[in-house]
This record gives sequence, C-alpha cells and structure tokens, in this order.
Amino acid sequence: MKKVLLSVLLIGGLALSVFAQKADYFTFTVGSGAGYNINTQAVVSETIYGFDYTFNDSFTGGFKFLNISGTNLNLMNITVIPVDKLGISLYTGVTGASPAFGLGVNYDIFAKKSALFAKMAVYLDWLASSNAGSNFDIANGGAVIFGIKTQVGL
Repeated sequence: MKKVLLSVLLIGGLALSVFAQKADYFTFTVGSGAGYNINTQAVVSETIYGFDYTFNDSFTGGFKFLNISGTNLNLMNITVIPVDKLGISLYTGVTGASPAFGLGVNYDIFAKKSALFAKMAVYLDWLASSNAGSNFDIANGGAVIFGIKTQVGL
C-alpha cells in the first residue's frame, strides 16, 4: 500500500510540476469595492480574496472568495483577455446553498511581469443567485460592484 501511495504521489507531483512550469504565474488576489444591490436597493461593500493560475497571455482561471455586505460567495472564475490590459470574466459558484454566477470586466492600470508578477486593475462585476429568496436574486437584478484589485504572484 505504501508503494502505491508513494508512486501516486511521485507521479502526481511530477505531473503537477511539469504542468505548473507551462503557466506564466500563480497569483494571489486581494480587492475591495462598492456597488449597488438591485434586489434590495442598497449600497453594498465587497472584499475579495482569491488565487489564480495564468495559463497564458489570453486565459486565467482560479477561485475567488467574496464577502458582499456580510454575504459570502465562493466562486470559480475563468478570464479571457481579448486585448492587452482588458479581461472578461465568467464566475460560477455558490452563496450559502444557492448556485451563484456572474460576469465581469477588468482593466489593468498597472502590470509588471518579471520574476515577481504584480498587477492592479479596476473591475466591474455583476453577480446573481438563482435562489428566489436570496439577496442576489437573478429575477430582481442581482448586484453590480465596482472596485480595485491587486494580484501578486510568482
């Protein structure tokens, strides 16, 4: 059993290291924003934490953990970068027990790609939930958030 476990760990680690070398960067994201919840007609604040994997100059993917005025959203995101400095994101995940999803755009106001990757961007996101009773009900419009986020990584 130990030999099988060690073999699996060795092969998995080798595959991960080969795959990881093909990417540009692993990054950690921190951000903050404010917006408007169309459903509750209230101003909301947002805090973002997450990590991303940059596949190449055109695609990134990762996980975001958001807190919007006390409501937690755990989202997976895929971002397409059609032109330099502009990204279009698709989010999917959960808020509580409800499915959540969203769309977003971001524009890089600062980017440094060297041994240490650093980027700062402004973003505009629309987030919603499919649960009829939630704060971000799709039928009532969800929430629109504008803010700034920073990514740092290797």
